[in-house]
Amino acid sequence: TPPPPPPQPPGAPPPMSPPPNPPSCNGVWLDTEDEQVSGCWVLTDPGQSCVTFCGSLAATDWAATISKGSNERVVTSLTKRYLEGDFSYAVNVDQPCGKVSRDAPTGQYLYMKDAYGWDCYDKETFLLIDGTFQSPCKCGESPEIPVLEAITSGAYAGGAVLGIVAGAGALLDLFGPSVGWRSR
Repeated sequence: TPPPPPPQPPGAPPPMSPPPNPPSCNGVWLDTEDEQVSGCWVLTDPGQSCVTFCGSLAATDWAATISKGSNERVVTSLTKRYLEGDFSYAVNVDQPCGKVSRDAPTGQYLYMKDAYGWDCYDKETFLLIDGTFQSPCKCGESPEIPVLEAITSGAYAGGAVLGIVAGAGALLDLFGPSVGWRSR
């Protein structure tokens, strides 16, 4: 038998795999140390709220949208992506805008095309905006609904409604006014 091969000197460690690609993003993907800024940001069509764009309130990252919509990096990136040539100013950048609240927000940082600029606007929120505004939005992931649980709950609810309607019909037949049908 041949002698065993001599030991090999330690080599360089295997190359690290590249970082994963960001998830699908139809807007601007930002990667920062600030978790609320990191992620996919979009600029809605005029009059389109974040809730409408994202598909639901549950799918809207409302806290990031309110608190970080005026972030300089968010505003600059969205301006470059969506507003090339349609932009002249941004005021109150990196300033708080509106109460950070899911149910009672008070304002939002928005782009107003007619004014060619960004600013904080009272009474405009991620829930509903006027047709003159476009909103920076960060959508989250929709919560997953367990399919079996949804089917079971729907079946129980449907059965309950059917039972109530059938019971009401039976009571009406027994105790309700007599209705005579005429035939000619």
